[in-house]
Amino acid sequence: MSDASGSLKFGNIRHVGKGGSGILRLTADQLSYHCTDAATNTVSFAGRDIKAAAWHPSGPGRGLLKVCSTNLTGRFVGFNKDDVGKLKAHLQTHYKVTLLEQPVSTSGWSWGDWQFGGEGTDCGQDLQLMIGGKFGFEIPLSDLGQVSSLGKTDLNIELQGAEAAVRGDEVLHEMRLVVPGGSGPPDLTCEQLKDELQRLAGGGVGAGAEAIARIPNLAIVAPRGKHDFEFFQQFAKMHGKTQTYTIKYKNISRLFVLELPNDKQVALVIGLEPPLRQGQQSHSFLVLQMDKQREIVLFNIIAEEKARELNLTCNMEHELVSLLFKSLSGKQLTAPSSEFTSLNGSNCVKCTHKTQPGFLYPFKKSMIFMLKPVVWIRYDEVESVTFVSGVMRRTSYDLAVRTKNGHDVEFTQFDRKTQDHLFEFLRKAGVKINAMKDTKTQIQNSSRRQGEGSVAAAPSGSGALDDEEDDEDYEDGGDDSESASEDDDEDFDEESEEPEKKKGRKK
Repeated sequence: MSDASGSLKFGNIRHVGKGGSGILRLTADQLSYHCTDAATNTVSFAGRDIKAAAWHPSGPGRGLLKVCSTNLTGRFVGFNKDDVGKLKAHLQTHYKVTLLEQPVSTSGWSWGDWQFGGEGTDCGQDLQLMIGGKFGFEIPLSDLGQVSSLGKTDLNIELQGAEAAVRGDEVLHEMRLVVPGGSGPPDLTCEQLKDELQRLAGGGVGAGAEAIARIPNLAIVAPRGKHDFEFFQQFAKMHGKTQTYTIKYKNISRLFVLELPNDKQVALVIGLEPPLRQGQQSHSFLVLQMDKQREIVLFNIIAEEKARELNLTCNMEHELVSLLFKSLSGKQLTAPSSEFTSLNGSNCVKCTHKTQPGFLYPFKKSMIFMLKPVVWIRYDEVESVTFVSGVMRRTSYDLAVRTKNGHDVEFTQFDRKTQDHLFEFLRKAGVKINAMKDTKTQIQNSSRRQGEGSVAAAPSGSGALDDEEDDEDYEDGGDDSESASEDDDEDFDEESEEPEKKKGRKK
């Protein structure tokens, strides 16, 4: 309907992909939508910014309005077919935009020709499938997450946006297409389409953009194998033998640099939110393993001018990769606390989690287990820990962690000689330890049986842990901006599965 001022107002309109219905209003200088069922869903377009608009039939007597501005696209459904005339006149008169009426295919075919955007429109670079010359469907490129090819013709598209969805939202998560030759622009194969979508999904880098740096043959624990890395301004590409993954720097939540106790390798642990998907698996953490002594020629993998801009002066591979991720993502590199030193002089203790051997690195504000799966736990999310040992177990003990959200995480098969040190470190970090008196007695009895003194504990006084101090920065001992973040501890392993409940153990 329209009022005396020439504005248009439509009720019972739904914002496609969002829950609830509301009111769409068009004035002389603005198009705005307000959901009356969920007040948080509000969107507006300045009239001068609207570049294109399209109308699609969406059912008997109904229609869908698509509006495109410079950096925003909105789809609204619930109009009567008679509304198209009013919308067309208003858009042309006030916004100088022609409303394009696009017929929708109803043939039921599951194949067609793909294209970017729409002929005669300026609605961005959405991926559209045209069926018999009519509109089939489209995928907004701003929603693209990962794009990968399976074989020579299968294209797998994963969409992001579920992490920002609220209750009632409908979000498409994944789609698989078959792209035989000749299905789109001439001579563009499935692999080339994948590369083009990856480029657009990575942040809109120009077609001729060059990588900032290229580093080959980096070993990754999961997805397992050696990958070649290409670093661009807003994202990094990870090329495996059969798959290519895109890591957007804005999705990197934290970076850990951990030296393995063999003193030959360094691991860079990259936390991702949302996780990186590989088929049905989700990886909340990537673990890159690099040789500590491996050198590369800096200017062979990055331009000298760019190296100076990013303050890169090292030739050691692990340092260069870590600093590239730090500089491009803006996240700090976090290293284990220097106040925890195990028997062999390393900053970790060997143990097992779910039958997988690995290493537990205690930090001042958190602890992390790796290599696979990666388990990261903040102390402020821990309700209590329990040191578990039996009468017949003289050489090992377990550590059971109970989190405030009710999860139990168990680490097993610690060397008994490390118990005193780990106990003292967690106690000074402010972690509640169950049966503390009994645990102390067990440690003392164990030390007497072994005929040696207690393992040296972390020094007290000025060297004691400070509740206000963050984990140490990899380079200069600065703050760890991520270890005390407000994220929930739901990413306990790289496949986003809840930790198993603690099983009973015979003493």
